[in-house]
Amino acid sequence: TTSWTYEEAQQMVLKAVSVLGKEYTDTVKSAFAGRWIDVYPNSGKRGGAFSSGTYDSNPFILMSYTGDYESVSTIAHEMGHSMHTWYSKHHQRVQGNGLPPDDVCRIRARSTCNGRARRGTYSAGTQ
Repeated sequence: TTSWTYEEAQQMVLKAVSVLGKEYTDTVKSAFAGRWIDVYPNSGKRGGAFSSGTYDSNPFILMSYTGDYESVSTIAHEMGHSMHTWYSKHHQRVQGNGLPPDDVCRIRARSTCNGRARRGTYSAGTQ
């Protein structure tokens, strides 16, 4: 089976989301550099993955990276949630930032977009 280092996975995600523009890609780079992701398995750490954040902090991703394709995909997926949180924080009032009441709506929007970018089925200017 194919395996990728975490650093290789970061580059794969950055390449996939590059179609979303420089600002988006630069923010994802900042997320990687700023350690928004608790990435590796650890004793007592639960399985699965999620993104969480508050208006007063950067978003945070919890996952257990193992180097397989699912782990790379999980980074892209959860980063989509984190990017929504980041954009909400920087472009909306506290009362209108959508966290957490419209959680279900935000999950589909960015996750689908990042998933399409990852699979190469997203192209700029299409919906």
